[in-house]
Amino acid sequence: MRPSYQEIRNGISMDSEIEKLRSLFETVDDKRAPNCSHKLEDILMSGFAMFLLKHPSLLSFEEQNEVEKENLKNVFGIPKICSDAQLRKVLDDVNPDFLRIEFSKKFKLLEKAGFVTEYGYKIGSKKYLIASNDGVQHFSSKNCSCDKCLKKEHKNGSTTYHHNMLCCALVHPDKREVFMLDSEPIINEDGTTKNDCERNAAKRLLKNMKKNYSSSIEKYNFLMVEDALYANEPHILDLMDKGFDYIINVKPTSQKTLFKQVEGRRKRRQTKKYEVIIDGIKHSFEYINNLCLTNSGKVRVNFIHYTQTNKKGKKITFTWITNIKLNKNNLVAIMKTARARWKIENETFNTLKNLGYHFEHNFGHGKDHLSTMFAFLMLLAFLVDQIIQAACHIFKAIELNIKTKIKLWQSIKSVFHTLIIKSMEQVYRKVASLFAIQLE
Repeated sequence: MRPSYQEIRNGISMDSEIEKLRSLFETVDDKRAPNCSHKLEDILMSGFAMFLLKHPSLLSFEEQNEVEKENLKNVFGIPKICSDAQLRKVLDDVNPDFLRIEFSKKFKLLEKAGFVTEYGYKIGSKKYLIASNDGVQHFSSKNCSCDKCLKKEHKNGSTTYHHNMLCCALVHPDKREVFMLDSEPIINEDGTTKNDCERNAAKRLLKNMKKNYSSSIEKYNFLMVEDALYANEPHILDLMDKGFDYIINVKPTSQKTLFKQVEGRRKRRQTKKYEVIIDGIKHSFEYINNLCLTNSGKVRVNFIHYTQTNKKGKKITFTWITNIKLNKNNLVAIMKTARARWKIENETFNTLKNLGYHFEHNFGHGKDHLSTMFAFLMLLAFLVDQIIQAACHIFKAIELNIKTKIKLWQSIKSVFHTLIIKSMEQVYRKVASLFAIQLE
């Protein structure tokens, strides 16, 4: 008999996810001499453990007391941690591409546990999975650089070197968890002099997602929500070729041809309008189907001008294009979908920067892969945390009672620092006990 979604969720635990990652790390080819004092899988697991336990720096992770050392062995299978210098040196030589396939494996886990079904969002008569796409900087320095660094020249003659990533996450307007689907490094290739950019990274990201999510894109109707940077013909044609629907923000300064058509239709009274009040908030829509995005006419789009007016009369306005045909019955759902794009900024990047992950700390740069490796390990730790937050009843109970994520991570780390434990479940149960939280 096929297990129910709840039975599968009951089987999801932090310890099982750690075990899966250790199995993955053991498959990575170690090109070092066979007599190395630390196995590659232990070094990779050390990097993951640092982010999962929310250490603010490599130095902080290296300074382990005897209890922590024992717990790293018990929970993560790390017999002995290496120095921060050795960790940097070894990880710098490991290409992190093998980690990307883990995101699609986690998607399959979410699928088996029913979360993918729950994240289906209905627009009209059709359900979609909403994928939010945005770029983020994860390393910046005026002194440390490599050939892959992006460069920003300043008026005072100085240069800032940085590494960025283009991240794509599964989001839902009414759900707080966001699940990372893929991430593409925005870095310069060897021998290039011109900065890589988000648009180029988007081409590579879509290609990789088509490869890793091919059957899911067709099965679940993936819908990409993006900012105005992506409102251009080549990108939209690429989206459609890969099987994605889309809702993309547009601006009058960037899409002049489009807005000129809108103004013409408006003057001829050919636009349609719809207004609805929900919980005291007024939602006003003006919409038109079948416009040319540019003069070439290669891409036809449907356009929405939306204004929200709150109870105090304050207004905010958005404009979007989509390939979904517009009518008054699907406008509210499209609006909510488009605004869910911000979840990758608020629930993902903001969480990574401000709620314990220390995303903006420069953990290391290296000469080749280190900065990107750390970014992937952190995003993977974040994804695992989100899965546990959605599935694990023990974690949900302590999170509900402790209130803030910072306090929660501090409590978990405090137990890990002071009590010898055998598993992360034991850590969670001890935290629950310390806060007198009743577990079922």
